[in-house]
Amino acid sequence: MFKLKVIVSLLYMINASAICQNWQIDQKLGNHGRELSEASGLTQSSINPDRYLWSNDSGNSAKIYITNQNGRIENSVRISGFSNIDYESLEIGPCFDNNELSCVYLGDVGDGIGWRSNFKIGIFREKDVLTKNTVTPLKVINYRYPNGQENSEAILPLSKNRLIIFSKSGSGKFTTYEMNLQSGDQTVKRLASFNLNPIMAGARGKGPRITDTSLSIDKKSLLLLTYNEIIELDAAQIFGQTPSSQWVKEVDYHLIQTPKRGLEQKETITYEKSGTFIVSSESPEGPGAIYRYRCQ
Repeated sequence: MFKLKVIVSLLYMINASAICQNWQIDQKLGNHGRELSEASGLTQSSINPDRYLWSNDSGNSAKIYITNQNGRIENSVRISGFSNIDYESLEIGPCFDNNELSCVYLGDVGDGIGWRSNFKIGIFREKDVLTKNTVTPLKVINYRYPNGQENSEAILPLSKNRLIIFSKSGSGKFTTYEMNLQSGDQTVKRLASFNLNPIMAGARGKGPRITDTSLSIDKKSLLLLTYNEIIELDAAQIFGQTPSSQWVKEVDYHLIQTPKRGLEQKETITYEKSGTFIVSSESPEGPGAIYRYRCQ
């Protein structure tokens, strides 16, 4: 009887898993142009799924670019009152002031050199980003870390009250932090630390480092992008702060391979409403490839 219960329990875990066991490249959609050569933020519009929003990181203009799925730029939106020190993440989530509306969250959160002590999140109404030539943030939240300096390239708005920040470390470990979107300037709350080293390979002589993230439409699975691979993870493992040493491969997470050429510096990924996801890359020396993955 005990063995039967164990087997039933394991079958339930496998069947209940939110992750896909077999992500494959469905197609190469195209290439984004040189205007997005430092692409570090990408998300699909929740209002018009045929449009994708992009941002470049440090050294570039304060803009959000709107493209079709193939990477062709349809419009660029100037940002007033929110300078680009190091834009590293772009996401769409519920608005902090109205849960029925969607907002764009732009994270000026990068600190690859290790000199910053203050960071900021700019929040914009999505409909304004899609229809206007210039936008000003509805709200800017300046924040600090409780332990001083930290580098990040990934943020995740979960509700009108809560946003999660993922640190980027060369050691292969990362920490999650929580931001209260109803507050003004603040010190974010440290949640938990995780170790990716036993799970996936690193790149450039360092451990795996998170360069972007995306939450599925049903909020059950999470994509973590690194320079070398993609990991799809049962989101409950992160939000429930389950130690990474307890994650079970093919139950709690699945590793997804990427092409060896065309995605040399992967920094952008987003789930699509169709259940697929797309991934792209910074490309200082030329057009960046855009690939769509589908669960087989």
